[in-house]
Amino acid sequence: MGKKKKQKLGAEQSQAELETSKTLTIFKPLKKTLRLAIVGDTPLLVNRKSEMAMDKLRAGQQGKVFEKKAKDPEECYQQSLYKMDDSATGFPASGIKKAMYSACGLVNGKPWSKLTASVFISAKDNLVKINGASKNFEAMTKVGRGNADLRYRGKYDEWSINLVITFDERNISVEEIVNLLDVAGFSIGIGDWRPQKKGDLGRFHVDPKSIYLASK
Repeated sequence: MGKKKKQKLGAEQSQAELETSKTLTIFKPLKKTLRLAIVGDTPLLVNRKSEMAMDKLRAGQQGKVFEKKAKDPEECYQQSLYKMDDSATGFPASGIKKAMYSACGLVNGKPWSKLTASVFISAKDNLVKINGASKNFEAMTKVGRGNADLRYRGKYDEWSINLVITFDERNISVEEIVNLLDVAGFSIGIGDWRPQKKGDLGRFHVDPKSIYLASK
């Protein structure tokens, strides 16, 4: 074989190898469903934005004068709850995932991308049901300079939430999800006055007996 022919074959082979190295193999997500329950270690305080607050916001955006009404403690309490269609009350699934996201900064590897792209909490209208009874919690808060105001929120002294989580097993494992939830429950919390906001409420842990990985 001539020298020029060998050089030509060598060049073609190198080009073929280069094209092969550029080939991208994409795998389908290995979707799994995980069921578990988080159980409260400290009371949960919820604070859904009230209709009065929404009316004030709308008035400001529309250039109207907002007429403040007298507070009704029971009405304020009811409006602080996240009500579901079946008369149950819930908590935003996005709030639980945000707690997990914040917890990523506290663990080795900081798996933010794993969580955002590979873990999803099933919810109806972004709400997951709270198991437990709420009561009206009155608290004095500071408003402005030296002024005080009374606020009314829903408080659950004993509570738990059943979660259905869909995840990509190629990117994150059951153990990682459970551990991340436990870190989030211990150090971040959910709801008002949680550890992330210098409080102690809304802390939780995963009930190990509740963990169930669906076969499909």
